[in-house]
Formats: sequence, C-alpha cells, structure tokens
Amino acid sequence: MPLLEGNNWREEDFNWWITVANISQKYGHNIMIRYELIPNPRDMSKYGLMLGHPEFPIPLPLNNKNKEGNFWHHYVELVSQHLISHFGIATSLAKETAQEIVDFEKVLAKSASFDRYGAHQYHVATKLRKLEWKYVLHMDLKSYLDNAFGPLDKDYVVEENESYFYNLERIRDIPKETIANYIFYKLIRQFALPPETSCLGETKRLFGNILDNMWYKRNNIKDMENSVLNMFEELKSVFFTALKSKQYEWMSPSVQKYFLETLDTLSLQVLNYNETDFSREYGALNLTNADYMGNLKAIYSLKALQKREKFHQAPTAYYDAENMHAGINYIRNKNLILVPLNILQSNRFHSDLYPLAVNYGQMGTLLAHAVLHAFDDEARFLDKSEGGYGWRNRPTAVLFNDNTLCFRRQYRNFTYAGHTLADSLVQSENIATNGAVRLAYLTYMEKAVRKPTFLDQEQLPDLKYKNKKLFFVSYAQSLCADIHSNYDGFVLASEYNPPEIQRVMTSLSNMEEFSEVFKCPQESLMNPEKKCILF
Repeated sequence: MPLLEGNNWREEDFNWWITVANISQKYGHNIMIRYELIPNPRDMSKYGLMLGHPEFPIPLPLNNKNKEGNFWHHYVELVSQHLISHFGIATSLAKETAQEIVDFEKVLAKSASFDRYGAHQYHVATKLRKLEWKYVLHMDLKSYLDNAFGPLDKDYVVEENESYFYNLERIRDIPKETIANYIFYKLIRQFALPPETSCLGETKRLFGNILDNMWYKRNNIKDMENSVLNMFEELKSVFFTALKSKQYEWMSPSVQKYFLETLDTLSLQVLNYNETDFSREYGALNLTNADYMGNLKAIYSLKALQKREKFHQAPTAYYDAENMHAGINYIRNKNLILVPLNILQSNRFHSDLYPLAVNYGQMGTLLAHAVLHAFDDEARFLDKSEGGYGWRNRPTAVLFNDNTLCFRRQYRNFTYAGHTLADSLVQSENIATNGAVRLAYLTYMEKAVRKPTFLDQEQLPDLKYKNKKLFFVSYAQSLCADIHSNYDGFVLASEYNPPEIQRVMTSLSNMEEFSEVFKCPQESLMNPEKKCILF
C-alpha cells in the first residue's frame, strides 16, 4: 500500500485488475469488478458468470454542488478516521489520502450510474473473447477472471451495465498509487474490528443461514407457514380465474397459455434452511476464540472457495441469507417464491389475531407482488430454455408496452423532496406493486362472497375503518416510512422502487375500487380520470 510504503512502493509492479482479482480469489471481496454466479442463460442446468460493478456506499454520483454533496464530505471524514485508526498516520496525511480515495470512488460511482435502457439490454450475454477485445485498451478481463476464478471451461459470460466497463477507461489518468490506496483501504475495511454493538450484525452477515435455521427450530411457526401457503394458493386461484377470463384484452391466446402455465407451476418455499447440511458447509472451518482476524480470513477464504466450486454444480434455489433481499423474493429461473423467516415473525405482516382485511392488505400484497414478478416486463424476454415463460407475440407486446408506458409516464411526473423521480424503461416493480394490491383485494373480496356476514366483523378495536377500508389502510401502513430529509438522495437513487409514498398513492389511485370505497371525487388526486392498469 503506497500510503504505508512511501518511496519504497514500486508503481511498475502494480496492476489494478490483477490485484483485485487476487483479492477476490483469496477472500471473495469484489473491489472495482464484481463477478457473480447465475444460471447460464444458454443452459439452465449449469451456472454461468456475470461480470458487473460492485455496490458503492453512496448510490448516486452526487457532488458538492447539491445538498447531497454533504454525504461525500462526511464520507471523506469517515475514511480519514479509519486510516488514522488502522495505521496510526498523521491527521494531515490521513485527510489528504482520504480525499484521494473518495474522489476515486466518485469516478467509479459515476461510471456505475446509468439510465435504465431495458431489461434485455442491461444484461448482455456475450463471448469472453469479445468482451476481452472490447476493453483491451484499458484492462484485461480474461486475466482478471483467470486469477479471480480460474480458467473457464465455457467461453461465455453475461455483462452487466457495459457503460461501467467502458468508463473504467477514465481511471488511466488517475495515479496508480491512488488506485492502490483505494483497493487496499477497501480490503482492510473487510477486516476491521466492529463495535461490540455490531457483533450480532456481523454474525448474521457471515452465518445468516445458521441463525435463521436456529430461530426456525426454536420457534413453532408451522401454523404461520400453513397460513401463508394457503394465502398463496388463494391468490393463485383468483389470478388463474382472472387470466382465463376475457378481462385482459391485450393478451393473445398464446400469451394467455404461457401465463397459465407459469402460474400453474409457480411454487412457494419458506427459506428455513432445513435441507442445508451445515456440517458439510462449515465443517472445514477452524475458528478460535482469540484470533478475530484469522477467523475472518478463514471464513472469507472458505466462502470464496465454495463460490468457485459451486460453478461446477447444478443451480439450485438455495440463496445465502447475506445475499437475499430483506423481503419476499421471486426466483425467476426456478419460477419459485422464497419467503425469508423475518417476514414470518409474529404479528409483523400476518397474525391469527388480525382481521383478514389486515392480513390480506399486508401479507397478501407482499405475496401478490412476488407472484406478479413472474409476469412483469423483464419476464417476457425469457423463453423456456432460459428458465422463463417468455413470449414474443407482437400484437400482445405492443399492447403490453402501451400499458407499461402508462406507468412510466405516471411515475416520472411525480416529485419527491423537490426532485422529479428518475425515468426508467423498466417498470417491473411498478407493474408488480400496482397489480399486487388489486390481486390481494380481489382475493380478500372472494372470501366475502363466500361468507357475507364476516365483513361486519372485520374491524380493529378503536379504529373506525372496517373491512374494505381496513384492507386499504393496512396496505398503506405496511409501506409506512419516516425518512430523514438528509437521506432524500438515497431514496431517489433507488434503481427500481419509487419512494414508499408514491408506491401507495399511485397504486391506490389506479384502483377504481379504492375510489368507490372512500368516495373520492372524480378527477381528484386519488381518483384521476386516467388510470394505469395491466393486471
């Protein structure tokens, strides 16, 4: 690290992509370049590789000319404190180096930012040879993979966000010592001793699947699991009936057939890790009570090795807890919905003590959201050989695009904290959000039809809303968020999801049923004349 070696550091011996590749190979950390295992788009029975950029602490290319520039300023201070703490260097040198490190990360973050230009263009399948020649003037991706992963027996990779790799050319003008300091700072941070208050968080990060399984075995949630599975089947049944009807005029018979096949095979699994062989997964670990750094090295090295070995195995629906999103996930290549255990915690989104209006307004919309991801605008670019149930029917595609464009125009007209929401060609989240509340509501009302008297009992103590109104209020409450204005930039940086307030307001204003229940005047904010509806 130039910061520590000073004049003894040899610039001519430094190669950034080989350095980050060696770190990735040994410890599995993604610095500047990230590789992930994904089901091979050409053969779903095998894994493929995807190359992309790592996540950055600040998600937007923010600068000091706007109020979010304070984040960069605080980030510099934080890096400076880390350098002093880790290496005991002078404050002036720490501040200077921290500024250089953060300025370099700005370059990377700006390269990683983009305007979404379509699901079928953002991830591009290509030959490794083509990718190598594509960027040969400023880096050697084949050398990176050879060192990070090992020689590939398949000359086929998926490139994520090619603009990032093109823009890496800009770092040729940055001093090598700055790049080296950045890389080794990022590496050292992975081994920093966390505060005592973060010990549990670190344990969850490194052994999340074990902790989840321990919690699952100690808590009897079988009734909760069964309730969620039953709700899932009810949602499927109502959606199946809707798909078979003529209400979706934009859908051709062939696409309707695809959708019915998809829905019929769609399954749900609670991610409890009961089938995981923890002795096999962690049996090679040799941890001690007195060597935190050594323990981390062993853990990181084992996980990196397992990741490389996994490449030669058949893809499964198994997802490490550390890589799972906090919510319910739709696994496209398996046509499977995974429900993490945190969703099933008592009284969070579902309870036997709640009226059904609350359960369907909260857990029902979460499940329906995942269901509809099987039919969003990203799903239609996959065919069965790619693990999807895509379709290419042109008339249907045109009508589908028209409806998708309606959502796009609707959302980009909204502002949040004085900023216009980012435009995006991909509307998968908006499609799922809007369709989910409608599907959950229809499923809830299906119960009312079978048992009309139960609607009068659907009420919470000391709350004036009941049955239908309670459903919508419960849905909105599940997305309740109190975000400090200092973090507006982070909210707007979301690649897919609009802010919670817009998700609630837009999805409900698109529902005729909501307007009728709450008697919203025509052409008011919550009852606009133009409503966007797909599912």
